[in-house]
Amino acid sequence: MLAGVDSSSIFSNVKFLPSASLRVGSLESFYISSSLLNSVPLISGGGFWDLGLGFNFGDSLPSLWAGFGIVPSDVLGNFIAKVDIPVSPDMFLNFRGRFGHNGVSDYGLAAGLKIRF
Repeated sequence: MLAGVDSSSIFSNVKFLPSASLRVGSLESFYISSSLLNSVPLISGGGFWDLGLGFNFGDSLPSLWAGFGIVPSDVLGNFIAKVDIPVSPDMFLNFRGRFGHNGVSDYGLAAGLKIRF
């Protein structure tokens, strides 16, 4: 439940939802980022809205992102972690995780492969 609102009805009449993201800093080093409806997958990948810090340690080392995110069923929010591990210059294993506690433990995990063309 989102601040006393039934979250199942929040988006029931919406035909489309905008997405947006903002980043301050370079993806090649340190940055602060926030996004709205831009996480993949949406729930386990970070939620509807997220805000956090990212670090890139070099081309052959993993990049890390840690922050805070919200999904419609949460009042308190979640801790989010994202890791991209380079396999080759254009291929990355990516892992996403979300953990929160809103009366009960709530978590989501995702793994994927990203290929740049």
